[in-house]
Amino acid sequence: MKNQRIIADGLACLMTAFCITSCSSGNILKKFGSLEMQEYLCENFDANEDHKLSAQEVALITEVDLWSDIKSLKGIKYLRNLEDFSFDHCPSATIDLSKNECLRDFSCSFSENLKVIKMPKSIQSIGLYENAICVFITIEQPKLIRNIRV
Repeated sequence: MKNQRIIADGLACLMTAFCITSCSSGNILKKFGSLEMQEYLCENFDANEDHKLSAQEVALITEVDLWSDIKSLKGIKYLRNLEDFSFDHCPSATIDLSKNECLRDFSCSFSENLKVIKMPKSIQSIGLYENAICVFITIEQPKLIRNIRV
């Protein structure tokens, strides 16, 4: 009986490890620190449903719309063609999109903790709605900001 329990526990651990690594085994997915972000990317942009994101699949990502269940944006800089990014109920104090050089539109709503936003110079439109405090926005040498909505 004890051996069966050990085998069952071992199989459960093995299956859990397989599930986690199958969704994050693509080189690009591993660059995203949050399991929630990896799951969001798999669910929304894994065209061939292999639980990986190829460079071709990542190149097609131009719009991302997130909610509060994403705990970390680590790796967001690898979405090089990202043009439109919105994040409602952001739990983070900082959002750094300065490396997303194609980003044109950004919006963030209902984010009480948000204090710092770093934008690329390509940004054209910023929407900040119902945020408790947005103390600091860094935009290094913006080309043209057409619209700021607060």
